[in-house]
Amino acid sequence: VARVLDGRPIAAQRASAAYRLRKWMGRHRWQAAAAGAVLTSVLAGSGLALWQARVATSERNAARAEAERSSAINFFFSDLLEEAARTDRPINGEQLVTRAEALARSEFADNPDALAAVLLSIGMLHHSHGRQAEARRVLEEAYAKVRDAAFRDDIACDLAVLIDDQPRAIAMLSAVAAQARTSARSRAACLVYLGDLLRADDPAGALQRYSQAFAAWQQSASRSPHDRITILGRIAFAAALHGRSADALHGYDEALALADGLGREGSAMGSALRNRVGRTLLIAGAPARALLVFEQLLAEHAQRQPGAPLPADVLLNQGQALLDLHRAVDALAPLQAAAASARVGGSAPRQAQAACLLRWAATLTGGAAVQVPNPLDIPNTANTPNASESPATSDPLARAACALADAQAHTTRREWAALEAQLTPLLAQRWPEPQWAVDALLLRAAARWHLGRREDAIADATRALAEAQRLYSGPGEALRAQAAQAMLAKAARSGEGR
Repeated sequence: VARVLDGRPIAAQRASAAYRLRKWMGRHRWQAAAAGAVLTSVLAGSGLALWQARVATSERNAARAEAERSSAINFFFSDLLEEAARTDRPINGEQLVTRAEALARSEFADNPDALAAVLLSIGMLHHSHGRQAEARRVLEEAYAKVRDAAFRDDIACDLAVLIDDQPRAIAMLSAVAAQARTSARSRAACLVYLGDLLRADDPAGALQRYSQAFAAWQQSASRSPHDRITILGRIAFAAALHGRSADALHGYDEALALADGLGREGSAMGSALRNRVGRTLLIAGAPARALLVFEQLLAEHAQRQPGAPLPADVLLNQGQALLDLHRAVDALAPLQAAAASARVGGSAPRQAQAACLLRWAATLTGGAAVQVPNPLDIPNTANTPNASESPATSDPLARAACALADAQAHTTRREWAALEAQLTPLLAQRWPEPQWAVDALLLRAAARWHLGRREDAIADATRALAEAQRLYSGPGEALRAQAAQAMLAKAARSGEGR
């Protein structure tokens, strides 16, 4: 009894080590607590050290794998360029890339990750030169071959830009951006691409993704200036879609200054930024200024690559600027060239957009002698569940161009009731770029005026004027604002005469 009261082991039962330890801890609670704290600290420290060691090992392995891939790419392309320099025959860029692809499969047949790295570089070269079908094919192969999970995530970000299955692309990008293992640089890239996909239907969501991408870039160890320029350009375009054209142009100035500082004045990056500058001016309602940008870009491209197809997106923008300036006859040639370039590059959506802008131009010229393809006949090259859907109805830019082309046809034939019936449901939806909604409002105002619905026409013109002024923050009046003001002045004169 005395031993029980003292908290000591009793002799009536077998005294195991655990039993003696419990009794000792009961008699020496403070000492036991202190010893427990020390033991916990030691174990926690050991666990932390082991975790840190595992992280360091993982990072070293990832860095080593990336270094090996970079070394393979550098060695491969330097060897390829040396081989090209030794030949006496002229060789163009596309031939060099094709030769690179064939050699890579032979050189790295037993090294899937090195082969995937080279194929990724080749695919992005195809992409930068407008050969989208080839780029998609090569990146799909790289994605299928790669073994390293982190590197597969990197490829997924680039592949998502090229596939025509938007739900799949959004799912790929969202998954990579949300993964803890994703590097800050890859997360930034995926968020940029995700913003691109959301931009047409959700400009605010796109701007949020771009801002998140910039935050991820700031956390990146490398902080590549190239990535910073890319993100700044995207943020600028999102600002343009929100009607902040002055902010957008300022953002482009910053991005272009950084690109020039890196010696990229005539690079694909610099050209893409300047093309967006022109597009921003189109959105703002300054097509004359935009046209100068596109003409200079096309002249520079022709000088750098004589005989090569001109970029379809710049040709489309040039044609759109000429249409906005009511120079429909002049718009025919660049739009035909855009259709041909998009066909060579395998871009069905841009083919459809060119076809609809051509129909628009032909309508305004009174049926000029020009062959206008039916956009609904352009096959969808996407390998997706919705591949049977025409790019004229599935691509936002093509769909908007086709809708306005149909509206212009109704206007030319003075089919006012049909024009209003076509545009009313479209004006309840989101347009991929806000200036087209202003065009649609102006056309519906004209239809309602001719239908004798004066007050409705004035309401549309007033709304169009407010939106046109919101989109433009430059000197003078925007072209669409002038059109709306002319319509309101006409209505005012009509009201005075009554």
